[in-house]
Order: sequence, then structure tokens, then C-alpha cells
Amino acid sequence: MRVWLLFTVFLALCLNINLALAAPDFKQRPEVQQFIAEQTDNYSEQWLSELFEVMEYQQSALDLFTRVPEQQLSQRQYNPIFIEPIRINRGLNFYQQNKAWFDQAYEEYGVEPDVILAIIAMETNFGSFVGRHPTFDTLATLAFDHPSRSDFFRRELVALLQIMHEQQLSPELLVGSYAGAMGLPQFMPSSYLAYAVDHDKDGVVDIWTSPADAIGSVANYLAVHGWQANLPQIISAQVSGDYASILRRSTVPSVDIAEARSTGWEFSTNLPDSTMVSPLQMDAEDGYEYWLGTANMRAVARYNPSLRYAMTVALMSEIFAERIQ
Repeated sequence: MRVWLLFTVFLALCLNINLALAAPDFKQRPEVQQFIAEQTDNYSEQWLSELFEVMEYQQSALDLFTRVPEQQLSQRQYNPIFIEPIRINRGLNFYQQNKAWFDQAYEEYGVEPDVILAIIAMETNFGSFVGRHPTFDTLATLAFDHPSRSDFFRRELVALLQIMHEQQLSPELLVGSYAGAMGLPQFMPSSYLAYAVDHDKDGVVDIWTSPADAIGSVANYLAVHGWQANLPQIISAQVSGDYASILRRSTVPSVDIAEARSTGWEFSTNLPDSTMVSPLQMDAEDGYEYWLGTANMRAVARYNPSLRYAMTVALMSEIFAERIQ
């Protein structure tokens, strides 16, 4: 065991040394040169070359992807990380300061303020932490050296080049997550191009410093992915009988309300029997809780596919809805 441990440490050191040595010559790598050449149809070779010339290799971003994952948190461990008084109070202040933009988002997209608040709370705690990784450098590193998702990150790098060129943004101005997510709502570059909006109509789509644009962009994202106004994200339920036959670990609605009732799910709702839901079992303090997730929960899960994330957004949304009425 001791010999194996020493060997593992030796390999890790060698890997880091090799990557560190490769970093200064990053631009000269054949695949990077080919990438630059492929982009010259849209951008000047000088601009591209200068970007990669000053690019700093982000070993820390790679390390965060390849680090041995921590033990998976249960739902009851996950919720308190985000549903905390300080974050809720920060959200209420954010709402009061930007109420007009929330009202406009609801009018234009049909997305209620409480879910937008919950998502921005989860993503960046209302801008208090948007990440420290330089976005261009991070995506350039991941685009060529991520062990399994380099194609994905290369597409995101292409999208980022378009954003930087159109918005005339210098790379040093863009920082975000270790995966390249940006701004208050933590959009990937491709999501920015597809869903970010100029909500305050000032001529710039700014999800980094404009709360208005961040609010409108989250609302637009949810609306495009099927958000329905006045539809709850989750419905609390009690179970008996053959309830487990329709249980899912997915937010994709799979049965209608009538079928859920017929298999032992008991709940109170005014929704039509034809409403599609996803029956869910989540861990709780003294066993399990049972919920029916709707199409709106699914829309949130398109933002982040984690079931724990979607459930926490739903629970936090209910708190915000009660406080801002």
C-alpha cells in the first residue's frame, strides 16, 4: 500500500510538471494552431494570436474537474447550504432594489420573481461570488486538455470568442467559474448567445454587472424551456399502497395526476387530472418526503440537471414567494 501511494504521488507530480512545462508553449501546439486557423474566417489572425499569446494556462480548473469527488450530499444536507437566513435576506433586498425588472420579466415571460430569485441565489448569491477563474484562459485550457469533454469546451470557447468580439470585451474583464460559467446567472457562453437578453434596453446584453439583464435572461431561459406561469414546481404528497411503482429519480414528468392518485399518492391540488408530474422520493430527517414535480421543476432542471438543485430551487422559491407578497 505504501509503495502504491508513493507511486501515485509520483505520477501526479509528473503530470503537473508536464502540464506546467507545456503551458508556456500552449499557443504553439498543433491543435491550438489549427483551432486559430479555423477561426480566421470570422476574426483576424492577429486578434486570435494575441489572445492565445497572453493566455495563462489554468491547471487549477483542470484539477477541480479531476479531483476525487466528495461524498454525495443528501437532500437534507444540501438544502441548508443555500436556504439560509443571510441568503434569503440578501434576496429580499435584491428584489426590492430591482422590483421593476422582476415585474417586467413576469409580464414579458410569465416567470414569477421567486424562482428567478432562487436561481440567482443558488448560482452566485446575488453576485457576491461569480467565480475567480479567467473565462477565456479557463475555456482555452479545458478545450484542449479536459480528458473527456474537450469537444464541449471547444464549442464554448468558440461561443466566447463571438461574445468577446461582438461586445468588444477584453479577456481580463471576464472571470467566472472553473467550468467557464459567467455572470450573475452563471451562463455558459453558448447559453449567453441563446438566452441572454438586454432587459433594460441600454443596447448591451450585460449579465455581469446589470441585475436587470440577469433577471431578464434567467426568465427568458426558463420560458424557452417550458415554464408555465402560476404552475407550482412541486406538490407535497403522502403515499400508501402501490406508490413505489411510479417512483422516478428524474424531473421529467412521466405520469398524470390521475394515475398518481390511483397508485397511492395523496395530495391537495386544483390542477387538472391530466397534468403531467414526476413522482419523487427525497430523503428527510426521519425517513423520506414525497413530492410531485411539475413541468416547471423540469424547466429549472434544464438550467442545472441535478435533482437536488431543482428541489432546493423549488423550496427556496416558496420562501421567497411568501416573503415578497
